[in-house]
Amino acid sequence: WYPGRLDMKWNSAGNGAFAGALLLLVVACGVTLGDGAELARYDNYRLYQVTPRSAEQFRTIAAMEETSDSLIFTETARKVGEPFTVIVAPHKLADFTETLESDLIPYRMVESNVQHSFDEERSRIMSKRTRGVFDWTDYQPLEEIHRWLDRLAADHEEVQLLNAGYSHQNRTLKGVRLSYGEGRPAIFLEGGIHAREWISPATVTYILNELINSEDPQVRAIAERYDWYVFPNANPDGYEYTFRVNRLWRKTRKPYGLACFGADPNRNWDFHWAEQGTSSNPCSDTFAGPKAFSEIETKSLAAFVKTLRGKLRAYIAFHSYSQLLLFPYGHTGEHSPNHQDLNEIADATVQSLAQRYGTRYTYGNVYDAIYPASGSSVDWSYGVEDVKIAYTYELRPGSNAFNGFVLPPKQIIPTGEETLDSLITLLEESAERALESEAPYFRTNLSSIRPTSQPKPTRCYITRFRPTIIMEQKFNESAEKVKSFTKRPSDAELLELYALFKQATVGDNDTEKPGMFDLKGKAKWQAWADRKGTSKDAAMEAYIKLVDELTAKYL
Repeated sequence: WYPGRLDMKWNSAGNGAFAGALLLLVVACGVTLGDGAELARYDNYRLYQVTPRSAEQFRTIAAMEETSDSLIFTETARKVGEPFTVIVAPHKLADFTETLESDLIPYRMVESNVQHSFDEERSRIMSKRTRGVFDWTDYQPLEEIHRWLDRLAADHEEVQLLNAGYSHQNRTLKGVRLSYGEGRPAIFLEGGIHAREWISPATVTYILNELINSEDPQVRAIAERYDWYVFPNANPDGYEYTFRVNRLWRKTRKPYGLACFGADPNRNWDFHWAEQGTSSNPCSDTFAGPKAFSEIETKSLAAFVKTLRGKLRAYIAFHSYSQLLLFPYGHTGEHSPNHQDLNEIADATVQSLAQRYGTRYTYGNVYDAIYPASGSSVDWSYGVEDVKIAYTYELRPGSNAFNGFVLPPKQIIPTGEETLDSLITLLEESAERALESEAPYFRTNLSSIRPTSQPKPTRCYITRFRPTIIMEQKFNESAEKVKSFTKRPSDAELLELYALFKQATVGDNDTEKPGMFDLKGKAKWQAWADRKGTSKDAAMEAYIKLVDELTAKYL
């Protein structure tokens, strides 16, 4: 219902301190409260990246997230030196920049009007919907995803429709079970619990489609080895709302008081609920709800997962963005009992993911790798249901992307491909460690599903492959070092840094050349294109050497 959130002060009971200001804003913006709202717009909202250089600056920025409802934090830094990404309402621009400048906090404006990208996305999706084709060339609305699941169940006898319950607005928590026989251990795939993270349902549906239709021997082996329980949209009300009203909506849609809607469904699960990384403010994006499982969506999904107790071997949730692979715990820095296994599996998984397109993920337990966050579905499945393989993917793009939730649709299929590659590795690595009661199944059944005469796989995945990572570590350290430069390198040096980084992480430039008026974009494109044919290892080595040279000048 809003173009941004209002500046509101909340007392300890969570009650708003204003009423008249709300009425005036509603009249001025021509919006109505509730889901009958007009499309929320972000005209002239600006996008900033803000990078604290000290602990005091970090606290100042973090405090803004809690005290101002006119700032939308789309990416929260984990430590000093990492950027916050913030969308700022027009009426808050002066206060925002004044605060940063008075505290000498470095910042840069990335986008002067974020509505442009939303308008382009909406126009593109509406034009494609008229074709009535379900594919992965663009993002699909909830209705189309549900219709596609219905067709799968009708066309494939191994697919069974599931209904885990209903949302607050009476939408189905629809999923499917994919099974090629009885007695197999189960894998649960959860998508779309945060509404605005559209690449999550897209990736989950892509993986499901491959598990059913792919003829790749590795995909067939993993598809037939497990029973798959797949729920692409765990927050259907929120997801629908992002298509119809507010592209940046994150939560559920249950009303809380006069002006606030929804709780964060990934802070609402009953495992160390509301202990870390949550808010008691009902208008906050991280509002944990008034109690654990206050949201019918999380309560219903948890009840369904409980029916799989003793059978469930892995719970995998898909989010965006930042290119991370996370595992328990989020409520504490104390390591989980099988932390070493989870860490080693994650290491192999992210290496596998990088093989196809060079996409680089980092990994670790939630508390240390990203930030404290309690009450998540993955922590609950691990801590309550004793599912010892529990991971969260934070999908593309990387953490420095300025438009992370509006991932271009041309990246949907590559994201799906590399994620499926890595998922194969994740489950293979889990089986190698004979975790929990899965081992007897593999000893008795694996040979019949994946015979020894099977030809060598062609997909980009690894099981125990451990390439030398010294250069990669040096490369990552060099990339971090550049962020710490106290002086700005020359334009030529910045172009060379950019070109080597792209060549090292992506490879040859096969992107479209920017238009004639985008002079900066053309220069960057050409610098990268000039490196064509340079191997990724050679580009890494050159990047490390260049950063070492520039460090003496600019650090």
